[in-house]
Amino acid sequence: MTALKLALGLWVRDGIISLVAVTGWPRWGWAHRAVDRCEVAAEALRGQEEREGHERA
Repeated sequence: MTALKLALGLWVRDGIISLVAVTGWPRWGWAHRAVDRCEVAAEALRGQEEREGHERA
């Protein structure tokens, strides 16, 4: 389930980046914060995946 959340978060982040790239980053201040939040969430999920992997081993 964590891998699915991670994939979804990265997909959303990439979608925001693509949207902003097409329309112009300076006009989308909220997008910068949204991308940062997606990256923080992805890092947390990656850490959770690693911890779960070590617990299974």
